[in-house]
Amino acid sequence: MAVKGVGFKEAVEFLQAYVGSPTFVAQARKPEIKQIQEPVEQATENPPFASTYEKFQVESAWLTARGFTKDTLDLYKVFEYRNDKRRSQYNGSVMLRISRYSDGECVGYLSRNIGEITPEKPKYRFPANFRKGLELYGAWQIKNDSRQVQPLRLIYLVESPFAVLKFAQLGLPAVSPFGWSVSSEQIDILRSLARGVVFLPDRNKSEEAGQYVAELAHVMWVKAPALPLGCDDPEHLDEKTIRSLTGAS
Repeated sequence: MAVKGVGFKEAVEFLQAYVGSPTFVAQARKPEIKQIQEPVEQATENPPFASTYEKFQVESAWLTARGFTKDTLDLYKVFEYRNDKRRSQYNGSVMLRISRYSDGECVGYLSRNIGEITPEKPKYRFPANFRKGLELYGAWQIKNDSRQVQPLRLIYLVESPFAVLKFAQLGLPAVSPFGWSVSSEQIDILRSLARGVVFLPDRNKSEEAGQYVAELAHVMWVKAPALPLGCDDPEHLDEKTIRSLTGAS
């Protein structure tokens, strides 16, 4: 089709008549939605934990063989759990109550498998969602002991909660960070309990644990003596050896 000799206006009118008036569909541009990442707030304390484990505690040959007295086990609320009517991963394990430092409230139980250790049945299990860096095992018992003037001159920092029990039986105040690492919150608890700390990690973790000595030294005096030859775990030390290592009288 040829169109000649017409002006612009006439050409537009001709095309509209030929193809119809064009319809324009305007699509609104969706506004860009920016995803704002809200900061994740870390819990400042562990929530209370309700359980009935204590109702099913039984006499424990394992705890007796380890040398713990009834008074010590009662003070720290440590027991063997047995409830064959319930299918539980904790059945037959030793349960250690974890008390919140601020008020002594139970915030869960650390379970120790005293049977066969496998990937499915590990040696230790922590309660779900428990933040161990907020607590020191044994700290509440020391804080709540009205017989001792606080802050203490010194406190012992050991890896294992069972070492805490052993030291307590020897009349030595001790706490555990549930391992060899120490959080800033745990350092704050230590500072509130004592003026000095004697750090006695297990031999196989002494090098890794050494990094926390400087952090502790910023807020309190620190001693970190090496364990004597032949001893890999401070739980096996006697009172005389512990005092000779630390210079405590």
